[in-house]
Amino acid sequence: MKILRKLTAALSAFCLSAVIHAGPALAQTIPFYAEGFGTYNPADGTYAAPGVGTLLGRYDNFGGVQVTPTDDPFVFNFESSGTNLGISGGDVLETAFQDGTLTVTPVEGEEGLFTAVWEADVVVIGGAGVYADVESHRKPLKIVAVNEPFSFSDTEWKFGWTLTGKVDLGGPKKVVSRPLKIKGAGVVSELPSVDTPWGVQGNASGLGRYTSPPVDSAEANLVSVDFDPRFSPLEGRVPFSGTSTFIAADGSELSLDFEGFISILPNGELRWVADFIPAVEMCTGRFSEVESGSVVMLATSPPLGLGEIPFSWFGGGHLVISK
Repeated sequence: MKILRKLTAALSAFCLSAVIHAGPALAQTIPFYAEGFGTYNPADGTYAAPGVGTLLGRYDNFGGVQVTPTDDPFVFNFESSGTNLGISGGDVLETAFQDGTLTVTPVEGEEGLFTAVWEADVVVIGGAGVYADVESHRKPLKIVAVNEPFSFSDTEWKFGWTLTGKVDLGGPKKVVSRPLKIKGAGVVSELPSVDTPWGVQGNASGLGRYTSPPVDSAEANLVSVDFDPRFSPLEGRVPFSGTSTFIAADGSELSLDFEGFISILPNGELRWVADFIPAVEMCTGRFSEVESGSVVMLATSPPLGLGEIPFSWFGGGHLVISK
C-alpha cells in the first residue's frame, strides 16, 4: 500500500510538471474577461466605461454608439467602436461591436422610468503594447451591459458591463500559454488603506492546494487604496492595488501584482475585481520560468463590520511559460 501511495504521488507530480512545462501551443489564444461600469450620453451617442480587464489592469473604455430603431419601439440595433486603454501600462485593445441589440423595458410601477440591456458581438481590430500583434479570434467576444433605471430626459444613463471570450495575441513568436483557474477564501485585516495585510488559501490549477504568507509576517500579501479619479468612493467604487504570493505544497511560489476596484453594493456587501500579473522576479520553484500572464479575480465580502473582512473568490486566466 505504501508503494502504491508513493507511485500515485510520483505520477501526480509528473502530471503537474507536464502541465507547467508542456511544449509550445499552436496558437497564442488566451481567455479574456473584463468588467466595469459607465455612463452613456444619449444626445451624442458617446460612452465612458472604466473597468478591469485581462492584461490591462484598470483601464479606460470609451467610444461611440450608433443606435437605429426597429419595428419594435422597445428594441434597437446598434454598432460601435471602442478603445480599451490600460491606465498603468498604456496597453491598448481596439474593438468593434457587431450585431448589437438594445432592449428597453419599462420599470413596473414607475411611470417614465426604464431599464435597458445592451448585447453585442465584439471583434478585435487592433492594439498596442501587449496587444500589438493581436488577432481576432474565430469566435467574437461577447458584451452585456445593463442600465440602471433612467428616463429619456436624462442626460446620462448609468450601466454596468461584462466582456468575455478569447483573444489571440498573434505575432511571430508563439509562446507556451497555460490556463490558470483558482478559487479560495481569506481575510483582509481591515478595509484597505495603505499596505494592509491580507491572506488566502484554496485550490488552483498548476498549484494544487495553496496558501499565502501569514498576515502577521514581514512577507504578508499587501493591498492599498489608490487615488484614481475614474473610480470614485462617492460612486461606491474604491480603487486598490497590491501584491500577492501563492505558495504550493512543495514550496514553489507564484507571486503576482494586481490592481482593481471594489464595488460597494446597495446591501452593503463588497465585490472586488482585479487583474493579477506575475511578478516574474519573485516567482520560485516550478514557477521560476513564468514570463508573464494575467488572471482576473472576482471576490465577495459581507457588509462591513468591525475587524477583519472575510472574502471568497474565484478567477481565471493564463500564465506564459518559458520554452
